[in-house]
Amino acid sequence: MSENQNFMIGIIGSGPIGLECGLHALKHGYQFIIFESGDDIANNVRL
Repeated sequence: MSENQNFMIGIIGSGPIGLECGLHALKHGYQFIIFESGDDIANNVRL
């Protein structure tokens, strides 16, 4: 792991942008945690 990857990224919200941020972090080898206030992932997404 390089120097800039010795920390954990905190992502607030599990909506589309939060999930995309997590995917981006994962692809680049970063550790991350997603915080969500609701009980469901992507709680406010309506299809």
